Amino acid sequence: MSPEGKGGGPGHATVRVLDCTVRDGGFANGWCFSVDFVRELYEALDRAGVDYVEVGFANARERWHVTDPQPWQWVTEELLRGVLPERRRTRVAVMVDTWGVPDGAPRPRSHASPDLVRVACRLDALEAAVGLVARFHEAGYETSLNLLAVSEIPPGDLSAALARVARSPADVVYVVDSYGHLDPQAVRAVVGRFREALPGKAVGFHGHNNRQLALANTLVAIECGATFVDASLLGMGRGAGNCPLELLVGLRDPSHRTLVPLLRFLALHEADFPPRSRWGYSLPLMLTGLLNRHPREATEELVREFVGLTVTRGSLG
Repeated sequence: MSPEGKGGGPGHATVRVLDCTVRDGGFANGWCFSVDFVRELYEALDRAGVDYVEVGFANARERWHVTDPQPWQWVTEELLRGVLPERRRTRVAVMVDTWGVPDGAPRPRSHASPDLVRVACRLDALEAAVGLVARFHEAGYETSLNLLAVSEIPPGDLSAALARVARSPADVVYVVDSYGHLDPQAVRAVVGRFREALPGKAVGFHGHNNRQLALANTLVAIECGATFVDASLLGMGRGAGNCPLELLVGLRDPSHRTLVPLLRFLALHEADFPPRSRWGYSLPLMLTGLLNRHPREATEELVREFVGLTVTRGSLG
């Protein structure tokens, strides 16, 4: 988001803010947000000057029906045309998994298409992801490659991966702290590595909040040259959630005028957000972040195991 609240394509130096409330927050409620919720979210984000809204996953499915309880897990152009018939400045993004796209060329980009397609992959699926990025690029979409679980990739493997991605047509390459393990010092180092290895490409950052560092890490990523950053309303997202959008917007706009549409939306839709018991900070999720483990391992048993091991080693006095 620029200071003037204006944005543009991936090549511009201004920082772009992407809202992932629906896509990442959908892990907390099975992507069961209503059509009205997403339409009004788009309006609020546009008025707040947020550059992109990620409306969900666009994996393989051709049709959408108004009775579908989970439309944002399988976003189609038909759905986008019905929900957002007229778009303004805020662009629309979707995420695809390497396993979720049929073979062949994607449908050419049109006024009903997403603007940005984000291809998410782990290291072992990098080649498939690079191929998908190339296919969507050829079809006219903005593209990003989101490299998941960066914190667990050995340095040598990361260097090789970035060298491969540098030869791809991806407009943006994301550092994804899937486990919420990174701290600001680590973010500074990894964003620097991405920028050095990817000349001519924008670098993005997507942080999780297992250690309550998502906002701090996002600000450090921006300081180090990341020009795309993700956030969500209330920080809602998988596990411990993401960088809270309202905090990021409030910090980046000294007048706080751009914060007003977001707070109004939250006041009107408070009841539409999943219960906090399904997402947000917790001790098990804190430990998965600290130990660099997947959030699926965030259980009370992990806490008991950790405390038992620590006491046995005499580290708790």
